[in-house]
Amino acid sequence: MVVAAVAGGAGLGFVALVLIGRTFGPQDYGQFATLMATFALIVPLVSLGMDRLLLRYSARGAGEDLYQTLGLSCRLIPVLCLALLPVLMLLGAAVYDVDVFLTLLVGAWLPAMAIHPVALAIFQARQRDLAVAGWSLLAPIARLAAIGAAVLLGSSFVVFLGFFALAGLLVGGVSLWVLLSYRARLLVDQPPRAASPSGLGLRDRLAEGLPFAVSATLFLVYYQIDVVMLAAILGTEAAGLYSVALLFLAAVYLPQQAFFQRFLLARIYHWWEQPGQISQRVPQALVGVAPYAVVATVALVVGAEYGVMLAFGDAYQGTVPLLAALAWAVPFRLFAGTISAFLVTPAGIRYKVRAQLAVAVLNVLLNLWWIPLMGVSGAVLATIISEMVLLALYAHALYRAMHRADTQVAVGSAR
Repeated sequence: MVVAAVAGGAGLGFVALVLIGRTFGPQDYGQFATLMATFALIVPLVSLGMDRLLLRYSARGAGEDLYQTLGLSCRLIPVLCLALLPVLMLLGAAVYDVDVFLTLLVGAWLPAMAIHPVALAIFQARQRDLAVAGWSLLAPIARLAAIGAAVLLGSSFVVFLGFFALAGLLVGGVSLWVLLSYRARLLVDQPPRAASPSGLGLRDRLAEGLPFAVSATLFLVYYQIDVVMLAAILGTEAAGLYSVALLFLAAVYLPQQAFFQRFLLARIYHWWEQPGQISQRVPQALVGVAPYAVVATVALVVGAEYGVMLAFGDAYQGTVPLLAALAWAVPFRLFAGTISAFLVTPAGIRYKVRAQLAVAVLNVLLNLWWIPLMGVSGAVLATIISEMVLLALYAHALYRAMHRADTQVAVGSAR
């Protein structure tokens, strides 16, 4: 049910982006995609890793830690969003040559993008699959409603962004209400003491969540960085053509992400608490994703032209060779994403973040070198190489984490 709902939400999101691209053309779509890519890089940091902390504390049965984390989320995330929005407005004008007002309208989604995953974590922690499924559809439906209204009314790009901003404010408000409601419920069930059982203060809790936030930022950083750097170096139209190719890749990655990040994530935290479970589950996951990786790669290579022309039209002909080339990054990303889902222990997260930072730096350097020389093709090549390196580092990180867990179990048994 969860996977089906996430897939349905992705389908709605895909339709919304197709409508935006076909209705307003590569130039306006490029501005929209560039701003959304910029926000996507920032949102995980703004959310402070609170969604993952909620899952961790729930797996441990730490009710008071849950209560304090929810309070921290309700206070800090909206403040950070409001503080960052003026900076992003100036950035859009200075780097991308995007009007400040347009950035403000798109930026109305910033609080929703930051708070929505934290609210989702509440339903995941309680393993309410029906609620997770419904919640996964909220944002895609809101975005589709915005572009649908603009198309029906024959509105301009600016008017569409006005509808889009209203939809973002609605999603953000509902998400904040979910956090406050669940926090109030915890207050009734278990009144908090002055300090949490873990002894964590505000600074310690932020430090615990930061690795998750950085890791989430870097998860698809290469694709977002590519769009941002293409917009800065070649212009937003080139970024728009490239972002359409990424849209097809995102559709391929979504079933895997939905299964691991929405359905299995809470269970993975529990498996790490049960000796021997992880060493059984990881090989099963890798074997399961292999056939999908092969089919997805072949489908994108063979069907790139048909898919792009059918969905976006002749104006996006330049996307076809980009998508066919980017398809070769798919198997590396799918295997890396599978391994990444299991790297949720403190040691695993730390190593994963270091690996992601190293590959992000590599990706930026390759883009700075190859985009001026090869144009958009340079970004494609940089992405493929980055994915290959990341998979190798992730595999090493998981091997270390599993070896450490097995060693601790052996020591405990000996005692």
